[in-house]
Amino acid sequence: MVQAVGGIRDAQEWRGLGEVYKRRTHTLVKPTGGVAGELDTSLSPSSPKEVNGGFYVTANWNEVGIINLIATVDGTDGANYLGASADNATTTLSNVGRFTPARFSITSTQHGAFKNAHTSYTYIGQPFTYIATTPPAFTLNALNDNALNDADAITQNYSGVWSKLTDSKITVTASTNDRKKLDSTEQAGAFMPVVYTKHLTSLDIPTDNGNGTFDFEFTDKDTFVYTRNESSQITPFKPAIDLVIVSITDSDKVTTGVINTTLTPDASNMNMVFGRLLINNIHGSELTALVMPMQIEIFNDSKTWEIHTADTTTQMADDDLTFIDELSSAYDSKPEVVNKPALSGILNVNLSSPGPDINGYIDITPDLSDTGANLEWLKFDWSGTSSTFDENPTAKATFGIYKGSSFQIYIQQAFPK
Repeated sequence: MVQAVGGIRDAQEWRGLGEVYKRRTHTLVKPTGGVAGELDTSLSPSSPKEVNGGFYVTANWNEVGIINLIATVDGTDGANYLGASADNATTTLSNVGRFTPARFSITSTQHGAFKNAHTSYTYIGQPFTYIATTPPAFTLNALNDNALNDADAITQNYSGVWSKLTDSKITVTASTNDRKKLDSTEQAGAFMPVVYTKHLTSLDIPTDNGNGTFDFEFTDKDTFVYTRNESSQITPFKPAIDLVIVSITDSDKVTTGVINTTLTPDASNMNMVFGRLLINNIHGSELTALVMPMQIEIFNDSKTWEIHTADTTTQMADDDLTFIDELSSAYDSKPEVVNKPALSGILNVNLSSPGPDINGYIDITPDLSDTGANLEWLKFDWSGTSSTFDENPTAKATFGIYKGSSFQIYIQQAFPK
């Protein structure tokens, strides 16, 4: 309910008005071309309150903007109000307002859907977001308090410059844990932790429908990340995450109040997997190139490691491979990633031959940090001491060693006596 307070400052005039007062009307001043709305013409209280010679009543208007309030004494009923004969006597209180909505409500919610970071999967620790074409969304309604239901209470003039949602305060939270999936401890209540980051532009500029309603959408720049630690090595699962709209308040402090409206994005297309990058030692002749095995693995439903053959998108550049040269003569080449992107989970590293009689080894370490390949979600606890699973894999390529024939069981050199 919006209220305007008007008064007539002459006691004698008011006493006469009590008998012949017929009409209390209004005209819309602003917004131009807006909805005039309805003025509640019942006087309240029935006996106007006198304060210091002024008599006051309350009029209720159900819209947003600025109005003129008009009180009319109708002389056509034979009244002769203060010598006015049969003519109407009017008084106008100009430019009353600005009126604002009484409150907000939320309707027409769309839960939206999550999108995998890759085509059919997302690694635990990897950010993911919504499908761009179906983000979570809702409609905000600006309301008066005159109607019994929200549909009849929309203040249609709350639009354009008359809405004050530009600097609105929107409080949104998200689940800090998955609603269903337990971590590797499998203890009651130990659900997988997840971090929600709302982008600055998410819900920032709603669509003004021009009728007192506004459509809000979350942006696909929002991110969700499952925490990767010693308790997150678990079998594949589908996320169960809630978004909660706690409240919305505009710059006039018109508010929904605490509503805690819950949106649950669809995750039926999602597949969360725990992955790691594995690189293995290799050795061979200094006269031939070596191919070092490097592959992406996931922790599967059987709780064992397998090559992630579905990964055909993970990228790693040659410069993301750091190496320590411990050859007898300086290595005049550099390691190269074989598959860019991964081929059925296989990346591999090619090391060219160092040349005749150059022996020793090269330590290869893929840099998975955000300043390297930016594949933090493929780090692992390789030392067995990292609770945050934040270690890069390392392997050794040794040149100048020949493994011999796989069909040969034993060999010994014999010297003449």
